[in-house]
Amino acid sequence: MLFFGGLRTSLPQVRAFGSDCSARGPGVDLSDCDLSGLDLRGVDFTGADFTSGILSRTDLTGATLTDADFSGAVLGDARLTNTNLAGANLDAMFLFGISSGGIRGVPLKMPSEYRLIHGYIVGRRANLDNADLMDADLSSLNLYGTSLSGANLTAANLRGADLSRANLSGANLTVANLRGADLSYAILDEAILTSTTLTDAIFDSTRFKGAKFSHLRLDGVLSTGLDASNCVFHNVDLHTVNLSGATLTNVASKNITGTPTLPVGWSIVQGYLAGPTANLAGAQLRGSNLTDVNLGFVTLTGADLTLANLTRTNLSNALLVATNLTLVNAAQANFTHATIAIVPFRVQYLPTVR
Repeated sequence: MLFFGGLRTSLPQVRAFGSDCSARGPGVDLSDCDLSGLDLRGVDFTGADFTSGILSRTDLTGATLTDADFSGAVLGDARLTNTNLAGANLDAMFLFGISSGGIRGVPLKMPSEYRLIHGYIVGRRANLDNADLMDADLSSLNLYGTSLSGANLTAANLRGADLSRANLSGANLTVANLRGADLSYAILDEAILTSTTLTDAIFDSTRFKGAKFSHLRLDGVLSTGLDASNCVFHNVDLHTVNLSGATLTNVASKNITGTPTLPVGWSIVQGYLAGPTANLAGAQLRGSNLTDVNLGFVTLTGADLTLANLTRTNLSNALLVATNLTLVNAAQANFTHATIAIVPFRVQYLPTVR
């Protein structure tokens, strides 16, 4: 296509004779060709015809794809990083797993579920690992199964987005808006959620292993089967969220507020999530009432339990290294198989310990 006075004029394409699938260069006819897995980095495919072609896992990094026609083509797991897509027809393509970034130009057409945002092709099951989508407007987009591992989503608008089965492991969601987003079966291992808006977000069987929550409020969240193993919750308002079916193994916490429904055996004690397997290392529990609380397999390394009431507390298999147990009441407490390495010169009162 040529431009005259700002108008785009269509001219007959120069095509490779007989649709030669080995042809490379501007205007070539590669329709119906199987180009899967090929290294086509940096090639000038201006005006090329890729209609109904198969380009699965094809590397087009740095290629010039101006006015190219990909209608009906399959680009599953293809790489389009740093390509020029000005005027390209990307309509009706199979884009699952496509990776991008640094894209120049505006395509003529794209499938309805996809958008070109910050130089990335964003949509259902796209590969956006480590993408920089800071401040991006992704509201209401279909991001089902999309891979956003390590992505920078700081201050991104994901309100109402479908992130079900998406992979957001290690993603930075600081100050992001996830109000009403669907995160069912999504993976957010090691994700950072600082001052993130999560009101009415759906966490059905969502995995947050090792994620860090801080300075936010969980309000009206559906959390069936949520896995928060090894998570960190600091300055979090759990409001009235239902976490009864959540997995809280080795959860570390501080300054927790709200009246949530917690799993059996769990409670909030002086701002900490306390229950079996909790990580209470360094917790300031001075004078706390832990009567009948199940703290089996809990880590209390460096915690301060001075004057705490541990009557009938289950501390079996607990780790109490450098724990301050000065003047605690541990009547009928269970320390079976607990590891107790008390700091010297501290006085403990541990009557009736079994």
